[in-house]
Amino acid sequence: MCLIVDANVLGEFFTNDDFSIACAWIREGKGKLVFGGTKYRAELARVGPALRVVGELNRIGKTVQLADSSVDAREAEIAARSDLESDDPHIIAMVQESGCCVVCTKDRALQKDFSKRFRQRFGIKKPSVYKDKRHRRLICPDNIVPACR
Repeated sequence: MCLIVDANVLGEFFTNDDFSIACAWIREGKGKLVFGGTKYRAELARVGPALRVVGELNRIGKTVQLADSSVDAREAEIAARSDLESDDPHIIAMVQESGCCVVCTKDRALQKDFSKRFRQRFGIKKPSVYKDKRHRRLICPDNIVPACR
């Protein structure tokens, strides 16, 4: 499984039991953490402990880093739209750029963006949302996209 972790759960992703299954899949399994873009890197920098863990995951080959310039360009296109519920066009840009099909978030506005005719609006399949242990079924080889192999 490839996974994008929204900033609203970044601080708890590596420590909270709700995310332990997903975190273990990344650390010890075939999963990878996907990230990129200027805004996301700034959000990551504000969560010191998470930044250290992401650095560790990067060193052991458990991350997929998207080109900041590509994510930023897509983010600008998406942000220009007036129909977004959330303030997270960078997350949608990372989904578009990577093809990642699982996003870890508790942001209800972002979840609304994912649910409202996502394919028609953004040209790709909407991602599944991992909020807690109940979503462990998302942790499977079927959710490993080519960018994460």
